[in-house]
Amino acid sequence: MMLHSILGRLAHGQGRSISHSPEGSSCRGEVERHFKAGASWGSRSGGDASAYDTLIKEAARRHQVPEGLIKAVIKVESDFNPRATSHAGAMGLMQLMPGTARDLGVRCAYNPAENIEGGTRFLRDLLDRYGGNVPMALAAYNWGPGNLESGRSLPRETRNYLEAVGRLYPVRHASRTAAPKPTPASLTPRRFQTENAVQT
Repeated sequence: MMLHSILGRLAHGQGRSISHSPEGSSCRGEVERHFKAGASWGSRSGGDASAYDTLIKEAARRHQVPEGLIKAVIKVESDFNPRATSHAGAMGLMQLMPGTARDLGVRCAYNPAENIEGGTRFLRDLLDRYGGNVPMALAAYNWGPGNLESGRSLPRETRNYLEAVGRLYPVRHASRTAAPKPTPASLTPRRFQTENAVQT
């Protein structure tokens, strides 16, 4: 199953050191076509969220993931900048790692349609894996399922990520719909609330 392949890659950290940029990728022509003249889908400092509404609505409907959650992940991951590339090599709006993008069938991770489709599908897989628990799915999206399931304390980056997404998409418990605004501690999975966890 594709999910097991993706989760296996994440668990073993494969692909994390690969560095890609739109200029050096195989999809350079596509990136240039969409962004060179006018940056209608975003700019280096972030993009216009409304430019992606249709793509987000379609992916949300197709994969039964709340639109608000997809938008929150995109905002935190890339600030709606489709050209975003992390130091670890994550690419595009939803910051897909090269191996994950490949496993999801994403040909060009800098293409907003492909990136949103792949990222939303991956979120759906993680929501299913963690019984609909949004904070757990988000922690796995950021840190990797293998790391999350290792029993180690959440790193600061992941705690900050959960807080940032939680401010934009409030959830308190496992749910596919919006819930009351959480406290920072409620975004940290209970088994990871240690002395290093988010303080309220």
